Amino acid sequence: MIAIQSFSKEYYQLIVTCDEDVFSTGVVSVIANRALTKYNVPPEIFDRCSTLTEEGIAELKRFPAIICKENTEMKGVTSPDQYCMLCYIQKVMKVGKNIKIAFKPIAPIQQLKLCDKRNAMFFGLNMDCAITDLNHSAWSVRKVNVFEAFKEAGIPGIPMPV
Repeated sequence: MIAIQSFSKEYYQLIVTCDEDVFSTGVVSVIANRALTKYNVPPEIFDRCSTLTEEGIAELKRFPAIICKENTEMKGVTSPDQYCMLCYIQKVMKVGKNIKIAFKPIAPIQQLKLCDKRNAMFFGLNMDCAITDLNHSAWSVRKVNVFEAFKEAGIPGIPMPV
């Protein structure tokens, strides 16, 4: 896949949503005040990308994205039937108080695998509290090579860059 080869190996995006139909529509909506906040983005990316300028959006499109629905339970627990998706971002638009993100899926991932505390460490996720990174809608950027994280976590079926 061409998208895989051109992806950043330094950062990835985590987009968590409560949109039930996110994977059937290929569009995720994030409330603007939960998108790319200082708390959820490395400073160098925040400075360049958080205002969603044309250049900032172009840079964000180079980062792979994991799009998840909110966990079904608290404390790092979710249904074994819940899947998230490794994706690439196609388009980003501000629409009122929301940000709409169109994406194309690359590979499904059982979300429970990200909730595992050991695996969560590889992905830079906090699973050590009641309300984890996968319990509330937000758009964040993690300074993690997501492809290495998939390898370290032993999650199969993910296309890897050459």
